[in-house]
Amino acid sequence: MAVVGEGGSRMESPLVTVVIPVYNDADRLAHCLGALVDQTYPGDRLEILVVDNGSEDHIEEVVDRFDHVRLLVEPRQGSYSARNRGIRNASGEIIAFTDADCVPSSTWVERGVSHLVRDPVIGLVGGRIDVLADDPQDPNGVELADIIISFQQRRFIEELRFAATASVFTRKAVFDRVGFFDEALMSGGDRDWGARVDDAGYQLVYADDVVITHPARRSLRQLYARSKRLHAGARDHRSSSGSGFPAGDFLRSLVPPFGTAWRLYEDKRIPSRWSWVRLVAVLTMMRLMRAWFTLRFAFGGGSPRH
Repeated sequence: MAVVGEGGSRMESPLVTVVIPVYNDADRLAHCLGALVDQTYPGDRLEILVVDNGSEDHIEEVVDRFDHVRLLVEPRQGSYSARNRGIRNASGEIIAFTDADCVPSSTWVERGVSHLVRDPVIGLVGGRIDVLADDPQDPNGVELADIIISFQQRRFIEELRFAATASVFTRKAVFDRVGFFDEALMSGGDRDWGARVDDAGYQLVYADDVVITHPARRSLRQLYARSKRLHAGARDHRSSSGSGFPAGDFLRSLVPPFGTAWRLYEDKRIPSRWSWVRLVAVLTMMRLMRAWFTLRFAFGGGSPRH
């Protein structure tokens, strides 16, 4: 891949550093790295940094299987601390982020770079994140909920002005200008950083052809852990901004999701009416989780570290 510059001249492909934080996810990291070393982007212009954030499984053994992949260690727990470690050690002028449980398409880097370099005013490109069930023909209720509500990257970028770091491209110069991720946040750091990029006057671009896949959560235990992490992050954000108890959000979380259930009744992603019933049950439990964590974190509950 060559980049076309001003006047139609062709320039060497920019050096890209891909940063992957990992915590106890060696098996899926291997799939992620396998996809990254098989990109259409020139291999000699691609640096891959895996940042181990306190794993107890064999991350180093996985990294050693792949050429041109470097392992870093970040002792301070938290995915944003790990990402910042990668940024500080990156050689590339372009930095891309994904997660250990993601599998990038073969053109992920090439297309992400092509969107980013179109205009220097573009500070962030967020790619599409496809959430996949273990059995797409028969997803369980938790998987359906995750497919429908998670990683709404277009909405994140166009309405909320940030991108989920499972699929992001930016420039190192953007970090020089707006700062790194806030390491005090265990969740929501991508939203905090995206807001700073937007406030600095950069364009945020959604790219539907920059695709990675992410496995859907399958169990209530995983859903509970996700809810805990997200609401702890919301609590941290309220604390830093001086906001009080979110009474409106708490009361809304006690109302069953009738409106959402009705809107999803004919959704083509739901294979059967029984699947729809299971989905509505899970969405109801998610609202109750939200109410529980709102109360818990309002009265001193601790934040998870991952």
